[in-house]
Amino acid sequence: MARVVVIGLGIFGYNVVKNLFEAGMDVIAIDKNKDAVQQARDCSTKAIVADGMDKSVMDSIGIREDDVVIISFGEDLAASTLITLHLKQLGVRNIIVKAPNEEHRLVLEKVGATEVIIPEKEMATKVARSFISPNLIDYIPLSDEYMICELAPPNQFIKTFAR
Repeated sequence: MARVVVIGLGIFGYNVVKNLFEAGMDVIAIDKNKDAVQQARDCSTKAIVADGMDKSVMDSIGIREDDVVIISFGEDLAASTLITLHLKQLGVRNIIVKAPNEEHRLVLEKVGATEVIIPEKEMATKVARSFISPNLIDYIPLSDEYMICELAPPNQFIKTFAR
């Protein structure tokens, strides 16, 4: 199982750390804010106070090429870009970066991010779809035309088959 390194422990980063650790994964949490690291200490394998933009610090932490690294810096495009570049130079193959908009997505992909997520956009789409299709529990988009959906059965199905 791959080790996950989360750099940036704001609301998004902290919750990623917590959920992955509770699922039994090996998670390293990194932030330059001592209070944020202290909070993540009990829900991570290791919590480190460090500046993610410092390449020598990332190297000394021992980030490996088979690690999954999640960068959660939100609006700070310079920091996200620099960290992504350093991780690519270290040979990390799986770099997931949180971005606030499509322009940041394009820059991060050019620098080498494997995946760029825009949580606000993705959640807005999910909420809108739940109003459009109330029985839609979850979905995974495969392309613009296809998706895998988990649907709740209509009440009339439950009444019919419960007899």
